[in-house]
Amino acid sequence: MSIQERKRYNLIILVLFITGFLLFGGMSLFFWMPRDMSFHYEVLLEQGIYEDIESIPEFSDVLPFEQLPTPLRQLVILTIYGLGGGWFITGMVGGFWLGLRFIMKQNKTVVILACVFFMITWVVIMYVGIFVTIPYAIYNVIKIRKEKLSPEVMDWQI
Repeated sequence: MSIQERKRYNLIILVLFITGFLLFGGMSLFFWMPRDMSFHYEVLLEQGIYEDIESIPEFSDVLPFEQLPTPLRQLVILTIYGLGGGWFITGMVGGFWLGLRFIMKQNKTVVILACVFFMITWVVIMYVGIFVTIPYAIYNVIKIRKEKLSPEVMDWQI
């Protein structure tokens, strides 16, 4: 991969991460708004899951960050879900990109098998992408910095 391709890959990965962070972080803030839980309590009591209202655990007992003040809680929720969403989107697209490059370098038999079993191929590419994309982006940054060093510095490091 050339330096320009590495820079382009890292730029696209960064934009995807920011997009996923904003998308999933924004959705999490919308879905974690305080709600009236009385309807849910009534359903739990009607179904006989709990005998009385005092035996139902508080929502804040299940999620410890619910006890934080509202602005800090929203910041924590935005950060957690934003980072997860950014990593997910980056991993999906980055995995597809790297997986497609890998499959196209294989012989025709492997490409045909990958097309026949496309659902298995897609799931494998997704999982590999989620775990490999960020380390590969860091590897690209290291390679770009090494390429920018002058030959004298490279001889000194050897």
